[in-house]
Amino acid sequence: MQKIQITEDGSHTLFSEMAGQTYHSSHGAVQESRHIFISQLIGQRSTVNEQQSWVNGVLSVLEIGFGTGLNALLTAQWARENGVKVYYTTIELYPLVEEVYRELNYGQLLGDDELFLHLHEVEWDAGFVEVTDNFAIRKCKSDIVEWLESNSQFII
Repeated sequence: MQKIQITEDGSHTLFSEMAGQTYHSSHGAVQESRHIFISQLIGQRSTVNEQQSWVNGVLSVLEIGFGTGLNALLTAQWARENGVKVYYTTIELYPLVEEVYRELNYGQLLGDDELFLHLHEVEWDAGFVEVTDNFAIRKCKSDIVEWLESNSQFII
């Protein structure tokens, strides 16, 4: 069971009773994801062509835990703003149910409610689905260890 909490930047996070922690920082879910996921991970990798995740103008992202979908939303927006094609793979064993993700305010706060809902509505285990001209997502409902064992391009 997850409970919505409002963080200091006005964005939501979820408290997971099963894990005993929040999905994002209580100081600001959007602020945290922009800083850590976009600026530090994607932004830095996108400027270094030698990185394995950045090949021929295409960025491949592997996210362990789709969670609230906030990182995927911010990445899709970043791809559109920067004219970069992103192939985004996310692995999640316990996806949010519709009544939970529809209550999250990320789409409204970031001016992209339709995109946020679309990301959640992409079917699990359907392969890559093109969500925008610059962003395709593959959502895998799986345990991460089992998924990595069946995807030989990754070393575990």
